[in-house]
Amino acid sequence: MKKLLSVICMVSLCATMITGCSSKNESAESATSAPNNSAPAAESDSTKQETEDKGYVIGYASKSSTTPFWVQLNAAIQTAASKAQVTVKEIGPAKENDVAGQISVIEDFLTQDVDALIVAPCDDVGVAPAVQKFIDAGKPVIAVDNGVTGVEITSLVATDNKASAGAAAAYIAEALGDDAKVVTIDGVVAQGTGKDRKDGFVDTLKEKAPNAEVVSSIAADWVDDTALKGVEDLINGNVEFNAIFAAWDGGALAAYQACKSAGREDVMIVGHDAFEQSCDLMIAKDPIFKGSVAQNPSNMGSLAVQTAIKALGGESVEAFNDSGYQVVTGENAAEYKETNYSK
Repeated sequence: MKKLLSVICMVSLCATMITGCSSKNESAESATSAPNNSAPAAESDSTKQETEDKGYVIGYASKSSTTPFWVQLNAAIQTAASKAQVTVKEIGPAKENDVAGQISVIEDFLTQDVDALIVAPCDDVGVAPAVQKFIDAGKPVIAVDNGVTGVEITSLVATDNKASAGAAAAYIAEALGDDAKVVTIDGVVAQGTGKDRKDGFVDTLKEKAPNAEVVSSIAADWVDDTALKGVEDLINGNVEFNAIFAAWDGGALAAYQACKSAGREDVMIVGHDAFEQSCDLMIAKDPIFKGSVAQNPSNMGSLAVQTAIKALGGESVEAFNDSGYQVVTGENAAEYKETNYSK
């Protein structure tokens, strides 16, 4: 009997040990499974972080965020960055001509250690020292819309402003010939864009209509109100003119306002940038506002990002990338508006 009890006890003890081992193994397996179940999330976060760490960060020192041209260009830069899975940090000065503010933006980007710089210079000479610091740091610099004077940037992505303004001159010359008496409303002529548009217009006008005349030039510095007052002063001073070329559409629309108020429907106005309001006037066959040279801000912004990425990847890039232009008139303004301003 004692022997039987001993056997029973031994069997019971073994069963307990087996059960205990089984429970311990299950617990161990459960403990191992929990980290395994959470491991993919941890690995995913790590992988995501690694991917983010490899993504380029580009600083964009913009020039403006208010006029239609810059709204389109800035949006195109962000769209292109999103498609390429890079980050573009965009900061602009308080005012379009705030050179000191833009210099501060560029220098701040350098301290943030961004991989490359895209800059739309407020002043191609003024920002040069700050841009040179980026170049000295071995980082690509892509100028957009306007170059930087005195430094060797990686690439300029812009309209051929001499050619585009020349197209405006050719349009006026075709309409008025040697009888053209033109007022130019200039941007900042010390700046690349302003200078090229003034020179391109004047040179082409001389070529296409040798006896045509530029009777006055308004130094408006891209300021609409200055353009408005300048044209009003010419009208009040009885200066004889029958055409106006404005280096940007804000100036052209200001000139339109002055001429319309004075009843000067004998004046032909041609702008540059083809704002939506300008298109509306041309679509309506307005007798004063006859044309505008459209840049391609969307293409310009996209090319700037693509060029920066190529440079960062060690690929060779063109020193100048022409983003294109077209002359918009009453004949094609509706199509242009549909393509560029429809929501």
